[in-house]
Amino acid sequence: MKKLLIAGLLIAGIAGFAGTCAVTNSSLTTIGTNRTFAAQMVNNSGANVLQHSYTVAFLDAGNRVLETKTVPGCLRSLPNGQSDFFAATSANLNAYSALARLTTDSSMTIGTTTTGAVSLSGITVTRNAATLTVTGRMQNTDGVTLASPATCVVVYTAAGNVLTVGTSASTGSLTPGATATINVTLGLPDTTTPIGRVDVYVDGLKNGVPIAPVTQLNNAVSVRASSVAFLNQPGSSTGGIALPAQPIVILRDGAGATITTGAGSSQSVSLSLTGGTAGAVLTCNNNPVVAVAGTASFAGCRVDKAGNYQLIATTTGATSATSLAFNITVGPAARLAFTAPPPASSISSTPFATAPAVTVQDAGGNTVPSADSIQLTLASGAGTLAGCTAPVAAVNGTATFPTCAIDKAGSFTLRAHDLSIADTDAISGAFTITPGTATKLKFTTQPGGGAATAVWATQPAVTVQDAAGNTVTGSAVPITLTLTTGTGVLTCAVNPVNATTGVATFAGCKISLAGAGKVLTASSTGLTGDASAPFAIS
Repeated sequence: MKKLLIAGLLIAGIAGFAGTCAVTNSSLTTIGTNRTFAAQMVNNSGANVLQHSYTVAFLDAGNRVLETKTVPGCLRSLPNGQSDFFAATSANLNAYSALARLTTDSSMTIGTTTTGAVSLSGITVTRNAATLTVTGRMQNTDGVTLASPATCVVVYTAAGNVLTVGTSASTGSLTPGATATINVTLGLPDTTTPIGRVDVYVDGLKNGVPIAPVTQLNNAVSVRASSVAFLNQPGSSTGGIALPAQPIVILRDGAGATITTGAGSSQSVSLSLTGGTAGAVLTCNNNPVVAVAGTASFAGCRVDKAGNYQLIATTTGATSATSLAFNITVGPAARLAFTAPPPASSISSTPFATAPAVTVQDAGGNTVPSADSIQLTLASGAGTLAGCTAPVAAVNGTATFPTCAIDKAGSFTLRAHDLSIADTDAISGAFTITPGTATKLKFTTQPGGGAATAVWATQPAVTVQDAAGNTVTGSAVPITLTLTTGTGVLTCAVNPVNATTGVATFAGCKISLAGAGKVLTASSTGLTGDASAPFAIS
């Protein structure tokens, strides 16, 4: 038997061929404790080979056989002039050198092949770390049913050597015009070797005879990122201000090279924070960012809270990367914030139960230890703010207003203004002022007057109010009307009238005698009464 040493691999010819054969594109790859020998066999014998397999011997440095592996060919048949592919793996490397050889195999059978028509479509190849998956469809475009069609996948290195091969299970029979799904996943013997090319073959039996394999070349291998790395590290900044050096992340294949083409070059990359102050928030113009040609460039990234941080870059199915540490420090005063807002509800003309507090902050919300003077005013609502309108000097960045009160009931917001810095106003959240204790009565609809003994066109209404003049809507006290100035007898449909939501509305009121300057008085026990405006009876 003639032996050839090719590219460090000891290879022997195969018996049983009428002519010659050639082993090309061979490789010997090592990962962990495995060594894989893969190669391409070209049939130049002048005859077609059926039912073939290959035996590989793994050798030590002295060319002594330490282990043999017999593996099937990737294709069902090996027509004259065409190639087949094989891969064999040893799991015991301790005593082995970088030598392996292809030995004689007696299982090869000489036979015939025929032609068959199979079309391939939608072939997609994806690589994710240690695996490679081929998907797509095959269709029988021949007029005869094909039996046991199977898919063979051959993976080449960038140097053109065979890295590994794999075969799908048979799909049964494929009638004329019918389609079947292709889905083959291979384990890669060397996860760091860049892939240069992937060939997809389909063969089967037509009338019991193997068809010549149909092949499709797929050069657009979509390599999923094996890892990510920071090409540009983030730079230190102050709270809420964009980092002067914005992060840039690259997608890398198993060999550590940037993936610049294919679907793997446009994966989505996300950034997150680690370390620093609890609750800190990373904000970027966009996060995640879809990589372009393997590079994800972030913009506008900033961190609000002061502290020492790192960024973590991630993408699906790949090893993440952690950036170098960077610092966020407290920046200059940039805004105000109500760090103690007004209570949700307070009573009219009564100091708030919780004193509002306003803090001077940088752009990220960190407290700036400032002594600036802060002033409060009403931002919305109809009323008067009292007890806290004078400017207050901040202490370590915070100004507190302990005696705030508002006279009128309703909904309000406060405005805080820094007298030392322009455009730093802060608006509080909305809060409510409710009426105080009922203290007095008020004619809110004056009596209209009219002819003697006739019911007035405008009937009086009297409201229960607190000291600031707010309607005490919860009051239902009885209110009595009396004629205190002028002659005649006052009569109403009902008198006294119980207030409803703080208002007593009278009806049917009239006076028996004519005269000018008549005045009514409204009274209720415990409340200060009110006199109406003078009116005349004609």
